[in-house]
Amino acid sequence: MNVSLPDVLPMSASCATSMPFVVDLDGTLLKSDLLFECVMSFVRSKPLHCLKLLPWLWHGKAYLKDRLAMATDIDVATLPYDPDALRMIEEQRNAGRKIVLATASHHTLAVRIAEHLKLFDDVLGTTLEQNLSGTNKRDVLVTLYGEKGFDYIGNSLDDLPIWRSARRAYIVNPLAGVERATRHMDNVVQVVQSR
Repeated sequence: MNVSLPDVLPMSASCATSMPFVVDLDGTLLKSDLLFECVMSFVRSKPLHCLKLLPWLWHGKAYLKDRLAMATDIDVATLPYDPDALRMIEEQRNAGRKIVLATASHHTLAVRIAEHLKLFDDVLGTTLEQNLSGTNKRDVLVTLYGEKGFDYIGNSLDDLPIWRSARRAYIVNPLAGVERATRHMDNVVQVVQSR
Protein backbone atom coordinates (compact mmCIF):
# COMPACT_ATOMS: atom_id res chain seq x y z
CA MET A 1 0.00 0.00 0.00
CA ASN A 2 1.34 3.41 -0.94
CA VAL A 3 0.81 5.75 2.02
CA SER A 4 2.61 8.83 0.72
CA LEU A 5 1.52 11.34 -1.89
CA PRO A 6 1.76 9.38 -5.15
CA ASP A 7 3.37 10.92 -8.21
CA VAL A 8 0.60 10.72 -10.80
CA LEU A 9 -0.51 12.80 -13.73
CA PRO A 10 -4.10 14.04 -14.10
CA MET A 11 -6.31 11.28 -15.48
CA SER A 12 -8.66 11.45 -18.44
CA ALA A 13 -12.35 11.56 -17.54
CA SER A 14 -13.02 9.08 -20.35
CA CYS A 15 -11.38 6.24 -18.45
CA ALA A 16 -13.82 5.92 -15.53
CA THR A 17 -12.37 2.75 -14.03
CA SER A 18 -8.92 4.29 -13.76
CA MET A 19 -10.34 7.40 -12.07
CA PRO A 20 -9.80 7.25 -8.29
CA PHE A 21 -12.72 6.92 -5.90
CA VAL A 22 -11.72 9.18 -3.01
CA VAL A 23 -13.25 8.56 0.42
CA ASP A 24 -13.54 10.94 3.37
CA LEU A 25 -13.17 9.44 6.84
CA ASP A 26 -14.89 11.49 9.57
CA GLY A 27 -18.68 11.31 9.32
CA THR A 28 -18.46 9.36 6.06
CA LEU A 29 -16.54 6.12 6.45
CA LEU A 30 -16.83 6.55 10.22
CA LYS A 31 -20.06 7.40 11.99
CA SER A 32 -17.89 9.45 14.32
CA ASP A 33 -15.01 11.94 14.17
CA LEU A 34 -11.51 10.64 14.78
CA LEU A 35 -10.40 13.89 16.45
CA PHE A 36 -13.26 13.49 18.94
CA GLU A 37 -12.30 9.83 19.47
CA CYS A 38 -8.68 10.86 20.14
CA VAL A 39 -9.66 13.63 22.57
CA MET A 40 -11.92 11.25 24.51
CA SER A 41 -9.23 8.58 24.58
CA PHE A 42 -6.67 11.13 25.79
CA VAL A 43 -9.00 12.44 28.53
CA ARG A 44 -9.81 8.89 29.72
CA SER A 45 -6.22 7.61 29.69
CA LYS A 46 -4.38 10.77 30.79
CA PRO A 47 -6.82 12.89 32.84
CA LEU A 48 -4.00 14.74 34.59
CA HIS A 49 -2.65 15.94 31.22
CA CYS A 50 -5.89 17.46 29.90
CA LEU A 51 -4.52 20.99 30.24
CA LYS A 52 -2.08 20.17 27.42
CA LEU A 53 -4.96 20.25 24.93
CA LEU A 54 -5.33 24.05 24.95
CA PRO A 55 -1.67 24.86 24.18
CA TRP A 56 -1.68 22.17 21.48
CA LEU A 57 -4.78 23.73 19.92
CA TRP A 58 -3.18 27.19 20.18
CA HIS A 59 -0.47 25.91 17.78
CA GLY A 60 -3.20 25.02 15.24
CA LYS A 61 -5.45 22.10 14.42
CA ALA A 62 -2.73 20.17 12.56
CA TYR A 63 -0.48 20.39 15.64
CA LEU A 64 -3.31 19.27 17.94
CA LYS A 65 -4.05 16.28 15.70
CA ASP A 66 -0.36 15.38 15.55
CA ARG A 67 0.08 15.48 19.34
CA LEU A 68 -3.11 13.49 19.96
CA ALA A 69 -2.16 10.86 17.38
CA MET A 70 1.15 10.36 19.19
CA ALA A 71 -0.36 10.44 22.71
CA THR A 72 -3.30 8.05 22.22
CA ASP A 73 -3.74 4.44 21.23
CA ILE A 74 -7.01 4.23 19.32
CA ASP A 75 -8.21 0.68 18.60
CA VAL A 76 -9.14 1.08 14.92
CA ALA A 77 -10.93 -2.27 14.91
CA THR A 78 -13.61 -0.95 17.28
CA LEU A 79 -14.35 2.33 15.46
CA PRO A 80 -17.96 2.78 14.21
CA TYR A 81 -17.56 2.16 10.46
CA ASP A 82 -20.58 2.96 8.32
CA PRO A 83 -21.80 -0.18 6.52
CA ASP A 84 -23.29 1.80 3.61
CA ALA A 85 -19.99 3.59 2.99
CA LEU A 86 -18.13 0.26 3.18
CA ARG A 87 -20.57 -1.23 0.66
CA MET A 88 -20.04 1.68 -1.75
CA ILE A 89 -16.26 1.29 -1.46
CA GLU A 90 -16.48 -2.46 -2.10
CA GLU A 91 -18.64 -1.86 -5.19
CA GLN A 92 -16.15 0.63 -6.60
CA ARG A 93 -13.21 -1.62 -5.77
CA ASN A 94 -14.89 -4.59 -7.46
CA ALA A 95 -15.35 -2.40 -10.55
CA GLY A 96 -11.56 -2.01 -10.70
CA ARG A 97 -11.37 1.50 -9.25
CA LYS A 98 -8.38 2.85 -7.34
CA ILE A 99 -9.61 3.64 -3.80
CA VAL A 100 -8.04 6.55 -1.91
CA LEU A 101 -8.64 7.47 1.73
CA ALA A 102 -8.32 11.27 2.03
CA THR A 103 -8.96 12.65 5.48
CA ALA A 104 -8.47 15.63 7.76
CA SER A 105 -7.60 13.12 10.47
CA HIS A 106 -3.94 12.49 11.20
CA HIS A 107 -2.05 10.53 8.55
CA THR A 108 -0.69 7.88 10.95
CA LEU A 109 -4.20 7.04 12.19
CA ALA A 110 -5.55 6.99 8.63
CA VAL A 111 -2.82 4.52 7.65
CA ARG A 112 -3.74 2.26 10.57
CA ILE A 113 -7.41 2.33 9.50
CA ALA A 114 -6.45 1.55 5.89
CA GLU A 115 -4.28 -1.36 7.01
CA HIS A 116 -7.12 -2.69 9.15
CA LEU A 117 -9.80 -2.45 6.41
CA LYS A 118 -7.54 -3.51 3.51
CA LEU A 119 -9.66 -1.50 1.03
CA PHE A 120 -7.40 1.42 0.09
CA ASP A 121 -4.64 1.83 -2.47
CA ASP A 122 -3.47 5.23 -1.17
CA VAL A 123 -3.83 7.24 2.03
CA LEU A 124 -3.77 11.02 2.35
CA GLY A 125 -4.12 12.67 5.76
CA THR A 126 -3.23 15.59 7.97
CA THR A 127 0.43 16.04 8.85
CA LEU A 128 2.17 18.49 11.16
CA GLU A 129 2.69 20.74 8.12
CA GLN A 130 -0.88 20.72 6.75
CA ASN A 131 -4.43 20.14 7.95
CA LEU A 132 -5.91 18.19 5.03
CA SER A 133 -9.41 19.66 5.12
CA GLY A 134 -11.63 21.71 2.80
CA THR A 135 -9.69 23.63 0.17
CA ASN A 136 -6.38 22.10 1.30
CA LYS A 137 -7.74 18.64 0.54
CA ARG A 138 -9.21 19.83 -2.75
CA ASP A 139 -5.89 21.37 -3.82
CA VAL A 140 -3.98 18.15 -3.08
CA LEU A 141 -6.52 16.00 -4.96
CA VAL A 142 -6.55 18.32 -7.99
CA THR A 143 -2.73 18.35 -8.00
CA LEU A 144 -2.64 14.54 -7.93
CA TYR A 145 -5.56 13.64 -10.20
CA GLY A 146 -6.60 16.83 -12.02
CA GLU A 147 -9.78 18.88 -12.03
CA LYS A 148 -12.71 16.45 -12.50
CA GLY A 149 -10.17 13.63 -12.37
CA PHE A 150 -11.63 11.82 -9.35
CA ASP A 151 -14.92 10.95 -7.67
CA TYR A 152 -15.42 11.93 -4.03
CA ILE A 153 -17.58 10.67 -1.17
CA GLY A 154 -18.05 12.95 1.85
CA ASN A 155 -20.63 14.37 4.25
CA SER A 156 -19.90 17.93 5.40
CA LEU A 157 -19.83 21.54 4.26
CA ASP A 158 -15.99 21.28 4.29
CA ASP A 159 -16.41 18.86 1.38
CA LEU A 160 -18.14 21.41 -0.88
CA PRO A 161 -14.96 22.65 -2.64
CA ILE A 162 -13.89 19.04 -3.16
CA TRP A 163 -17.24 18.02 -4.68
CA ARG A 164 -17.06 21.03 -7.01
CA SER A 165 -13.70 19.78 -8.33
CA ALA A 166 -14.78 16.13 -8.50
CA ARG A 167 -16.25 14.43 -11.55
CA ARG A 168 -18.95 12.79 -9.42
CA ALA A 169 -20.07 13.63 -5.88
CA TYR A 170 -21.38 11.01 -3.46
CA ILE A 171 -22.89 12.12 -0.15
CA VAL A 172 -23.22 9.85 2.89
CA ASN A 173 -25.01 10.97 6.06
CA PRO A 174 -24.95 14.67 5.18
CA LEU A 175 -24.65 17.11 8.06
CA ALA A 176 -27.19 19.92 8.43
CA GLY A 177 -27.31 22.18 5.39
CA VAL A 178 -25.21 19.95 3.14
CA GLU A 179 -28.03 18.67 0.91
CA ARG A 180 -29.36 22.20 0.49
CA ALA A 181 -25.87 23.48 -0.38
CA THR A 182 -25.39 20.78 -3.03
CA ARG A 183 -28.79 21.09 -4.76
CA HIS A 184 -27.38 23.36 -7.48
CA MET A 185 -24.50 20.95 -8.22
CA ASP A 186 -25.09 18.77 -11.29
CA ASN A 187 -22.49 16.13 -10.39
CA VAL A 188 -24.21 14.68 -7.27
CA VAL A 189 -25.05 11.10 -8.21
CA GLN A 190 -26.00 9.58 -4.86
CA VAL A 191 -27.14 10.67 -1.39
CA VAL A 192 -27.19 7.95 1.27
CA GLN A 193 -28.74 8.29 4.73
CA SER A 194 -27.59 5.37 6.87
CA ARG A 195 -29.90 4.10 9.56
